[in-house]
Amino acid sequence: MKKLLLPLWMLIALNLYAQDGSLFKEDITDLASRNNLFAFEYYHYLSKKDSRNLFFSPFSIVTTMATLYAGSKGNTAEELAGVFHFSQDVNQQNLDFLQLLNHYKSLNSSVLQLKMLHNFWVQSEYIFQEDYLKSISRHYQAYVKNLDFRLKPEESRKIINQEVKQQSQNMIPELLPQGFITDRSRMIVTNLIFLDALWQNPFDPLYNNKGVFYSGNSEIDGVDYMTSKNVLVNYYENNEYQLLEMPYQGANLGMLLILPKQKDGIQRMSLDAEFYAEKSTISKQQEDSLLFEEINQDSVFFYHKVDIIFPKFKFNSTLNLKEDLIALGLGNSFQEAADFSEITGKNDLYLGEALHQTVVEVNETGTKAIAATAIGSVEKGITKPKVFKADHPFVFIIRDRSNGVILFMGRVMNPLEK
Repeated sequence: MKKLLLPLWMLIALNLYAQDGSLFKEDITDLASRNNLFAFEYYHYLSKKDSRNLFFSPFSIVTTMATLYAGSKGNTAEELAGVFHFSQDVNQQNLDFLQLLNHYKSLNSSVLQLKMLHNFWVQSEYIFQEDYLKSISRHYQAYVKNLDFRLKPEESRKIINQEVKQQSQNMIPELLPQGFITDRSRMIVTNLIFLDALWQNPFDPLYNNKGVFYSGNSEIDGVDYMTSKNVLVNYYENNEYQLLEMPYQGANLGMLLILPKQKDGIQRMSLDAEFYAEKSTISKQQEDSLLFEEINQDSVFFYHKVDIIFPKFKFNSTLNLKEDLIALGLGNSFQEAADFSEITGKNDLYLGEALHQTVVEVNETGTKAIAATAIGSVEKGITKPKVFKADHPFVFIIRDRSNGVILFMGRVMNPLEK
């Protein structure tokens, strides 16, 4: 009997086909580290594959794949655990995600929207394990909805796209392309992360100006720059790069910026997993050690006055997640050899297609992003503001400062690229 296929959107779309911190427990900190390790591995892979702007939500991808990991067995479970660094204790991991998702749900206010929406669209009358559906509904706050993929694949695609369009406030007008759903589709898993946040220190439009952005051998003219003077922020620098974090209002979230000191330094900045996993202690005598402690321990930052010159940008990204995840080692899950028998009680599903679509907009007031707090010491004896001028390629990370979870990660090579 052949297996049925499962697509994925994340904003992931995943298609299963038929075969025919003090605030958080240690487990949450561990979950954050696993999420962030995948974030850096995927960034490293994408940066080698594509020289343009990048943007993705590791948390969206990891959360969606965790729901499938909970329904997998054997080699498929081992493969998912290897790529996403999942815990062998699935029950505890499910509880950790529940705590984390409840935390993000509690952050919404008049100045910050952080929505995480998880839907399981399943074939009407197809048999799924009740315990599995209850578990993903409880731990991942997923809604299970019935559609008829078999007889109405195109109508089903339009229904899903319309809901995504509404949930994303029209930022994702069409997630699933024609042909994504077929009469063999049995489950579509969709995960949406939407962030609309205001800067704690907004930029004054009166200081905006046009300027040049230096990218590779190109000089990109007409870039809109925002300027903010004497802003007290978390700051760190060494011989190779500057780190600066701009906090958002209403929650302990912030955008961490990594700016190489050399204009072509982005090409030499190795943000791979091995680099990230280096747990060296940062000190003035160890300026060659890099981004593990900087990103995960605020103790390396100093509260410092900084003049910030930063480009406005807005762009979208659509990633072929199937191709990327196979390259990262997830080959078995996309073949009929896959074992997702905990989902249906039969060994009858495998992953078909996977998409990840994101939009990010950064301006004077804050950030809109969709797909995705300890303060350090005060450095003594320095009163002159540092200058952080992002007029060449840089990396940006939107993270939860209370536990370190990377929600979104990207790279700007050209602020004018849409």
